[in-house]
Amino acid sequence: MMTESTLKNYNRILVGGVDESQTASLAVDRAIMMAKTDEAKLIIASVINDREIMGVSKKAILGFGGGYS
Repeated sequence: MMTESTLKNYNRILVGGVDESQTASLAVDRAIMMAKTDEAKLIIASVINDREIMGVSKKAILGFGGGYS
């Protein structure tokens, strides 16, 4: 028999958009707490703009025929 204390709310928790902001830090801290409580898998994802890292021009980012002034 399952009791309220054995029920888990989450199996997986995804935290996205992680940066160095205070808000992101709070979100990660909260997600860690929730993952521990529910014994859930925690996934932390961050997206980077690889075009900037690779030095692709702004014209290429806008697409073919795009203008940039």
